[in-house]
Amino acid sequence: MDISILHVFKNTNNEEGILLEVLADTNLHRFIIMDNTYQNGIVSNKERHVHWFSSKEVSKGDVVVLVTGKGKNESIMSEEGVLVHFVYWNLDHEIWNNDGDRAVLVQVDDFDSKLVSELK
Repeated sequence: MDISILHVFKNTNNEEGILLEVLADTNLHRFIIMDNTYQNGIVSNKERHVHWFSSKEVSKGDVVVLVTGKGKNESIMSEEGVLVHFVYWNLDHEIWNNDGDRAVLVQVDDFDSKLVSELK
């Protein structure tokens, strides 16, 4: 997998999201993220709130912050020299809670991009 989940966060301003580490040069469009719930103490197969990233080239060592709320996508260089890409899901509500949600990241390596663009 070219990207890994570092952690799901919720800060004191009630902003929430997912911090991702880029492990190899790739395009974000190859990734889908969703939340998954627990049912009777085990992970269920109920995926909710699916987000397929837009096309954006990222490089090994970059960090991606997927923010649940609204905002404008931007990339900034941190003081430590790490390129941080802020990507906004643009949802009106929070989705990460304290009752067992888990983030699921899927890498899509083989899809027909022409078909995908026609379905949009």
